[in-house]
Amino acid sequence: TILCQSTSTVLLSRSISLSFPTNSRHMLLLVALCWCLLQGATTDLADADDRPYVVVNRVAKSKRGRLNRQAIYEVAQTILDFGFAIVTGDPVYSDEVLSQAQRTMDARLSELKYQAALRGLHDQAPWLHPLKTTNFIYQEAYSYSPGRLDQPLTNYTPFNEAPMQAHPDLLAVCQAVFGRACAELASGALWNFPGSDVVADRIFWHRDGYRGGASAQLLHITPPRDYPARAGHMWIHPYSHEFGKHWGSPSTQPPQDDEAPPIHAVLKKGESLFLIYTTKHGVTPNPTAFDRGLIYNVYRAGAKPGDVDMNHAPSPSIASVRAKAQKGSGCKLIIRSPEVQCG
Repeated sequence: TILCQSTSTVLLSRSISLSFPTNSRHMLLLVALCWCLLQGATTDLADADDRPYVVVNRVAKSKRGRLNRQAIYEVAQTILDFGFAIVTGDPVYSDEVLSQAQRTMDARLSELKYQAALRGLHDQAPWLHPLKTTNFIYQEAYSYSPGRLDQPLTNYTPFNEAPMQAHPDLLAVCQAVFGRACAELASGALWNFPGSDVVADRIFWHRDGYRGGASAQLLHITPPRDYPARAGHMWIHPYSHEFGKHWGSPSTQPPQDDEAPPIHAVLKKGESLFLIYTTKHGVTPNPTAFDRGLIYNVYRAGAKPGDVDMNHAPSPSIASVRAKAQKGSGCKLIIRSPEVQCG
């Protein structure tokens, strides 16, 4: 940048002619200027994205982990237009925060599997039965579709602290979308386990909310690591949100022939997806070997800190289920098996 600015200054101040021939010093300056122009063009191309639902966020190094003001406006407008938005470029969470979140997610999932096995909940475990809806519904995690799991982690680091908790720019996007102050309702991990729905090979189309309070909720998703494109990433039906032109599209059916085609939201590490709760979307099969986990945050307009996400209804704790084996010395969970071995 300094070289480019200096080169431009010299050329302008000396009014160097671009005609030939010229001396070697002028030639060097012209070569430097051409290089600078090429670098600028390359940067523009790198930032360019012709997908109308994508916003590219760029911030100074000192502002990493933030959305710039223009991006906040563009994200909000894109959500209002399409029912969702994808943000690429500079992420809202640093690599350090994403890595910490991944470690917490892995640790809490392992503990959940252990506790489920300890209590003999084999038939309900979605990681053991990815082809059917198991109704694994506890305070610690919820499963509403084959091979998937919503695991709230609001009380665990880094989900319970800045910048992940109540991120000011994500709250600002929510406020810009709904026109009133928002609060964070929940955060955690969305899991899609290996083998989920692979036999049926179907997209589970649905809406998370309908008219009323849930229509003013916004979901933010980001992967803490890179996953294969086939690892159960979400499909989204554009314009299917409340007040969108496809709002009348049936929630459990794929987009009709006369409607906008679905978008496959394959996210790279640190990229963001914003989704209004009334936007129709689909979870997909995961034929890979990865437990695909995504960080999520839920925001609601007009809510207060401490309010609860509509999808997290009061449920019993898994701790209330009597253990069939005692946790302690000699007991261990056999990974990807319903068994706990003690001895």
